[in-house]
Amino acid sequence: MRRILLQMLCYLWVATLAQAQGTTTAQKAIPFTLDGHIYLNAVLNGKYHGNIVFDTGASDMLLLDTLFIREQHWTLTRLANAMAPGAVGIQRLKVAQEKVSIDCQGRSETYPWFVLLDLRGIVGKYADGLIGMRDLKDHPFEINYQHQFIRPLTVVPDSVKRTYACLPLVYDHNKMMIHAKVYFDGKCLEGLYHLDTGSGNGIDFTAEATEKYKLTDYQGKTWKGKGLQMGVGDHKISTWIDARSDSMAIGPIAFDHPEITLNPEGKGSFGKNVFIGNIGAQLLSKLNLVIDLPARKIYLKKFSAHKQATPTNFAFSWLNRTDIGAGWIVRSMDEGGVADRAGILLGDTIIAVNGRDVKSIQRKEEWELSDLPEMSVTIQRGKEVLTIKMVAEDRWK
Repeated sequence: MRRILLQMLCYLWVATLAQAQGTTTAQKAIPFTLDGHIYLNAVLNGKYHGNIVFDTGASDMLLLDTLFIREQHWTLTRLANAMAPGAVGIQRLKVAQEKVSIDCQGRSETYPWFVLLDLRGIVGKYADGLIGMRDLKDHPFEINYQHQFIRPLTVVPDSVKRTYACLPLVYDHNKMMIHAKVYFDGKCLEGLYHLDTGSGNGIDFTAEATEKYKLTDYQGKTWKGKGLQMGVGDHKISTWIDARSDSMAIGPIAFDHPEITLNPEGKGSFGKNVFIGNIGAQLLSKLNLVIDLPARKIYLKKFSAHKQATPTNFAFSWLNRTDIGAGWIVRSMDEGGVADRAGILLGDTIIAVNGRDVKSIQRKEEWELSDLPEMSVTIQRGKEVLTIKMVAEDRWK
């Protein structure tokens, strides 16, 4: 099932703001939590503790959630207006023109300004902020999904050069891209693909590529999906089509039957772009990456995950908003899928799962719920409360 964040922010138009300058720090591994996206534990201004999403699609910026700012009793005095193009259109935002220092496991950065955004309304309660690659563009860095850490490097290690596949890296319009091939419906979809840790999907094709390659003519099994606020932008309800490709090749690295998403009505960065497709965490999380942006090279190595993804699901997803007391909001689903047939609606509030109040369910437990063979959810819909039982299905059988 589609995971959000879908390329959070590509670039920002703001009047009178200077570009942030990097600082020199020691080379140290930064552990992260993988929960669809990469989360870093950080301390802001020496006193505000937050979970920060690392998003290679977010360019040089720092974004902070508006509710997080209020929770910390953080008073902002210098605000400017900005227009931000994102995954689902363009959105008007506020920019705070004041410095923020961020410390992640002893690695420090200072940003002269930051963007205010209802980030939790897109990602959920665990997202307090989001950062891009600003300080990682001037030297190599490693994203190790296998052991879950990010590490800046002085040089690319010889061990990486010997054992990883090395491919040319294209960097254009603040986007990190590689040439890849997806085989689908008798076609080879070859071109530039954006590497986006901010997307939880497998492969997303732009509306332009969907039309160019006539991907919606596919007669095999597909699922039509719909979702609420799937990324930054002014398009509140998104629709898409999920299908299963034959294979994908990134240089010598192959993936069998990765899921692809067609966006025939794509908005924002998924309308027309310099890339034809976007590669998200469903595939990236199976790789260890060393990215050498100055040399325009990327090193990749596939590893065997300890836990294999379950072939079954309930064909819907939710947004955890227990931080505001609302429960889990149903935010996307497949038309005709398990949840849809059971009567669940977009915007429903889940208040209990398998008899447990969702406020008592911990983060790791929540992440693993989709792997269960059965699920019972208690829904609050206006004044009505109802319990719905579901049995997971393999969506491709």
